[in-house]
Amino acid sequence: MVSTISLLPLASAAVAAALTVLALLNSGRGSRQRTLFAALNVAVAAWCLGFFLEVNFDAASMAGADTTAFAPMGSWAWAVHMLASLGAAAAPALWFLFAADRTGRTRWLSGWRLALVCVPGVFSVLTMATNALHRLAISPGSGAATLGPLAMLDQTAAFVLIVAGAWVFGVSALRNPEPRARASGLRIVAAAALPVFGGIVFFARAAIGVPMSVNLPPELFVALELVLAYEVLFAGLTDVGPVPGPLEGHLGKGAVIVVDEKLAVRQFTPAAIEAFPGLAQDAALLDALPEIARHTEVCMFYGLDQLAFEVQIGARNWWGRVQRRVSTEPTEITCVVQLTDLGPATNAPAPAAGDLA
Repeated sequence: MVSTISLLPLASAAVAAALTVLALLNSGRGSRQRTLFAALNVAVAAWCLGFFLEVNFDAASMAGADTTAFAPMGSWAWAVHMLASLGAAAAPALWFLFAADRTGRTRWLSGWRLALVCVPGVFSVLTMATNALHRLAISPGSGAATLGPLAMLDQTAAFVLIVAGAWVFGVSALRNPEPRARASGLRIVAAAALPVFGGIVFFARAAIGVPMSVNLPPELFVALELVLAYEVLFAGLTDVGPVPGPLEGHLGKGAVIVVDEKLAVRQFTPAAIEAFPGLAQDAALLDALPEIARHTEVCMFYGLDQLAFEVQIGARNWWGRVQRRVSTEPTEITCVVQLTDLGPATNAPAPAAGDLA
């Protein structure tokens, strides 16, 4: 008989699978972010589906074990256990990497930082795969299995990665002056907080005296998946990354400037020349707009996909986003600078008396 409450993880797995397909079929922008988003949803689907199978099909009994975590390696019960374990191990790291890439913190996607993010997941897979031998990840308890010392390390690292991903999403959202983008980021953070809170309650249930037999994180993932589905369908979540195509596609998006890898101005919209009359074709951005050039240079030099900033130019404040674009035919690196006027600067010099007509 199928447990009613376990239908929530099954629904999460179904939504995650659908989001994976949508992300992979989307031929829009930001292929790396779409790949990370798809991988994240594959991990969530595996975790939730494995949990559903463990709860409803009593896979452990097929191997004569009390729980799938103690099932002999290579058995059907062990395979179900590993399906859930692989998803649970990969999801926190993929969540953080997706958040880092989407908010422009791409230095975490290579080198020693990437290796550091992946260490907890590798550790979790190895300990869970061999738990039947050492029982230090999931240990026998009085009436129910309990977390062992290795699982405590694993869960701590997973919570750190999930909270770090939510943190960068939240900080980026709060700094974004666009109301829709800010609301989108905060919705994702709120939805991600539910499984985290559920995990803390579930793993601390003995210490806080809360009787609970349901593993809350897989149950609460349905909220996160539904929010992600909304963001994909209605807010363009997977349509992110470097801006492709000609500048004409951005003529209605305010002041937009395109520069090459030497920070020479190549294109600009009418709104940009209206706001900054000093712009000219092939002019050095450092001479025309030194305040913006500094941020553009950082994005170009460090190879960031995007970089958001706020800057004061003259008597007005501007919010900007630099997006780095790489084309292969021919090989060319450019940066697209999108600027939004935030209004008069509070510390701008007062106009002279003769200007007050």
